[in-house]
Amino acid sequence: MYRKHTKKIKTAEHAKHFKSIKTQLIIICILFAIVPLIIVNILSTKISKDTLRDTSNQLTVQIMNQAGINVTHYIDQTEKSLTKFTVTDLIQSNLLSNFYSTDLMKKMKAEKEIKDKIIYTESLDSTMSNISLIFRDGVILGNGTSIPKEDLVFVNSLNITDKYTWTSGLGSESEKVYILQQLTFLVDNEKQSCNLVVELNTDNLKTILDGIELPDSSSLSLLSDKDTQVHTKGNVHKSVLSQVWDTINKKESTGSFSSNDQMVTYYNLNNGWSLISLIPLSSLTKQLDFATFLIWLLIFLAGILAIIVGRYVANSFANPIILLMDLMKKAENGDMTVRAKVRGQNEITRLCQSFNHMFDNICALLRETKDVIHHTIMDTEKLTAAATNSVASFDQLSFSIEGIAEGTNNQAEDATEGSQAMSDLSDEIGKLLMTSKNIAKSNEGSKEMIHTATKSMDSLNDSMASSLKVVEEIRKSMNELSIFNKNVDSLMKLLDDISEQTNLLSLNASIEAARAGEAGKGFAVVAEEIRNLSEQSKNSTNIVRDNLLKMEQKTNDTFTFIEKSTLIFSTQETSVKNADETFRELVHNLLTVDTNLNDINLQLQGMQSLKNKTSEKILNIAALTEETAASAEQVKDLSNEQLDVIKDLSALSKELSDSMNTLNTSIQAFLL
Repeated sequence: MYRKHTKKIKTAEHAKHFKSIKTQLIIICILFAIVPLIIVNILSTKISKDTLRDTSNQLTVQIMNQAGINVTHYIDQTEKSLTKFTVTDLIQSNLLSNFYSTDLMKKMKAEKEIKDKIIYTESLDSTMSNISLIFRDGVILGNGTSIPKEDLVFVNSLNITDKYTWTSGLGSESEKVYILQQLTFLVDNEKQSCNLVVELNTDNLKTILDGIELPDSSSLSLLSDKDTQVHTKGNVHKSVLSQVWDTINKKESTGSFSSNDQMVTYYNLNNGWSLISLIPLSSLTKQLDFATFLIWLLIFLAGILAIIVGRYVANSFANPIILLMDLMKKAENGDMTVRAKVRGQNEITRLCQSFNHMFDNICALLRETKDVIHHTIMDTEKLTAAATNSVASFDQLSFSIEGIAEGTNNQAEDATEGSQAMSDLSDEIGKLLMTSKNIAKSNEGSKEMIHTATKSMDSLNDSMASSLKVVEEIRKSMNELSIFNKNVDSLMKLLDDISEQTNLLSLNASIEAARAGEAGKGFAVVAEEIRNLSEQSKNSTNIVRDNLLKMEQKTNDTFTFIEKSTLIFSTQETSVKNADETFRELVHNLLTVDTNLNDINLQLQGMQSLKNKTSEKILNIAALTEETAASAEQVKDLSNEQLDVIKDLSALSKELSDSMNTLNTSIQAFLL
C-alpha cells in the first residue's frame, strides 16, 4: 500500500511538471527558424543605422562646408566692394575731409561728390541698396535712404569700430540686414569720424542658402545671434535654434553633434554669424525602418511556417511514443503480455522492437524469480532451524569460557603480587648497590687525594733537602763575608795611617810656606788643600768603619739566625720523614679497603643481575597470565557477539522468509 501511495504521489508530481515532446519540438523549430533571423535583423539594423548616420553626417558636414564657403565668399565680396568705396572713394580722395572744410563751395562740392559716389556704388553692386553716412553733428548723407532718420541717428549711440559689423535689424527695422563701420579721417591734422550704415539686399544670400539640398523635414538657418534668424529654410522652432546656439563651439569653424533625435551641423562664419543645419534622424532612417518592418513581417511568417513544420515532425515522433506510454501503463497494472506493433523502417521501429524484447526478458526474469523465491523459502526454513540450534550451543560455550576467564584473572592477580614483591626486593638491592657505589666513588676520590698527597710529600722531602743545602750555602757565604770584612778593616787601618801621614805632610808644608814668606803663599794654599783632603779622608774612613762595624754586627746576627734555621730545618726534616712513613701506611690500608669494596660491588651486581632475571621471569608469567585472561575475556566477548549474531541471523532468516512469501505473493499478481 505504501509503495502504491508513493507511486501515485510521484505520478502527480510528474504531471505538474510534464512537458510533451510535441510542444518541445515545435518550440525548437520556432527558435531555430526565428532566433537567427531576429539576431541578424537587430545587428544589421543597428549597423545600417550607424553607418547611415556616419555617412549622412560626413555628407552634411561637406555640404555645410561648401555652403559656408559660398556664404563667406559673399561676405568677403561685399566687404571688399564696401572697402573700395570707403577707402578709395571717400577717405583717400579727401571727400570726407573736404566735407568739414570751412570753404562753403568746397564743402558743397564734397557733399555732391559723396552722394554721387553713393549712387554709383549702389548701382554698381546690387547687394547694397541703401548707403548712409551719419556724422557726429547729426548730418546724414545718402541717396534718399528709406531708413528712418531716428534709426540712423541711433547708430551714433552704438559702440562701432573700424571693423565691419554685420547686424540683423536696426532700430525699428528688424527684418533687414545692415553693415556698420566707423570711418576715421583727418581734418586739419585732427581725427574726425563718421558712421557708415549699409542696408544689404539678401536675395543673393537667400539664393545661396535655398540652393542647398537637404533631406526631408530638415532645416537650414543663418543666425546673427541667439535670437535673430537672418534666413531659415524649412520649419524649425526658435527655441530649438537658441538651444543649439548655446551648444555649438564658437572657436571651431565647423562641427556636428546629435541632440534631441536630431543631427546638428554648424559652420561659423567670419562675420560672427553661424550657419546651422538640423536633420531629424528619423528622416535618415525612414527607408531603413520600412525595410526593417518588412523583415519583421518575414520573421513572423517564418515563425508560422516553423509551427506547421514542427507540428508535423512532432506528430511523427510523438504518436508512437504515446502508444508506448499506453502500453507501459498496462504493464504498470501487471499485464506483462503487452507488445508494440512494429511498423516502418526508422528509429521508432527499433524502439518498438527493443520494447518488445525488453518485456520478453522481463517475463523470463519474473519466471526465474518465482523459482528462486521458492528455493529461497525452503533454504530460509533450514537456516532458521540451524540458527536456533547454534544459539543453544553458544549459550553453553559462553558459560564455560566465563569460568576459564575467572580462574585466569585470579592467577594474574597472584602473579602481580609476586612481581610486586620482587620489585620491592629489587629496590632494596638497588639502594644497597647505590650505597656501595657511593662508597667506592668516595674511595676513588680518596685514592686521588692520596696520590696527590704522596706527590706533595715527595715534593716536601725534596724541598727540605734543597732548603738545607741553601742554608749551608748561605752559612758558607757569611763566613766568606766575615773574612772580607776583616780584610776591609785592615785596609781601613792603612787608610788611617795614610791620612795621618797626609795631615803631617800638610803641617810641614804650612811651616815651610811660613818660612818662605811671600814666595811660599802658593805652596801654603796647596798645603791647606792637602790638609782638608786629609780631614775628609779621615772622616770618610770613620764613616766606612762605622758601616763595617754595623755590617759585622748584622753578619753575626745572620750567623746566629742561620744556626737556628739549620736546627729548625733538621727537626722539620725528621718530622717530615716520620709523617711520610705514617702516610704510606695509611695509603696501604686505604688500598686494602678499596679492594674489599670492589669485591662487595661485584657480589651486589651479581645479586642485581639474578634479581633482574627473576623479576623478568615473574613479569613474563604475569604478562602471559594477563594475556591469557584478556584472551579469555575476548573469547567470551566474541562468543557473546557470535551469540548475538546467531540470534540476529535467526531473526533475519525469519524476516527473509516473510519477505520471500510477500514477494511470491506480489509476483503472482503479474500476468505472464
